[in-house]
Amino acid sequence: LEGLARVTAAAPSAKLYRFEKSGRIIGGGMIFPTPGVLGLYNIAINLRDRGMGHGQRLTRALIETNGSPELTLQCNPGLV
Repeated sequence: LEGLARVTAAAPSAKLYRFEKSGRIIGGGMIFPTPGVLGLYNIAINLRDRGMGHGQRLTRALIETNGSPELTLQCNPGLV
């Protein structure tokens, strides 16, 4: 994950988001907007908070907030 952090820090147009519930961070993700395409990367939810629809809500919120006609979705296997 250290390499992932370096790549993220080096991408100035990347935006990081955290997903909170009752004041506790339960997940997060990154968007990387380019002309005509919104990249969604490393959408992650804490293990104990999975299976409750949080990942779907986070993904929808990122798309609605940063909408684009086309999307790409990628997740680092180390986050699973």
